[in-house]
Amino acid sequence: LELDDLRLKCGHASISRHFSHGEHKGQPVQQLVIDLQMGRLHPQELPALVAVETAAAGELFVVCGNRRWFAVQQFAKATPPWKRPRCWVRVIVHDFPQLTAISDPEQRSAFLLKAIQAVDGNGERPRMR
Repeated sequence: LELDDLRLKCGHASISRHFSHGEHKGQPVQQLVIDLQMGRLHPQELPALVAVETAAAGELFVVCGNRRWFAVQQFAKATPPWKRPRCWVRVIVHDFPQLTAISDPEQRSAFLLKAIQAVDGNGERPRMR
């Protein structure tokens, strides 16, 4: 999705200042913003976000990757469009609430709980905690 796609919403009301998992584990979220601004990384090189799409509104709520999405949004907000032409992020989108692409019942149930929390998070800009 393009960085300016308004359908993609953060799935948490607040996020930690540091990454808890993945290749950025332990690093401050602000460091990713700086790396994006300095051109060391590009948004499309980051691991894919995982989101659910609500059928009624057509909105996409991030379930996994909210800190990355926050960092990318901060980068986009601080960087003029002519300095970041055609920037986008990869997003794996699941249909909500069916989650038909998740075949394992236990994984589907666990993901559904996270997805419900994300959709209930209302998509507002998260606070750093």
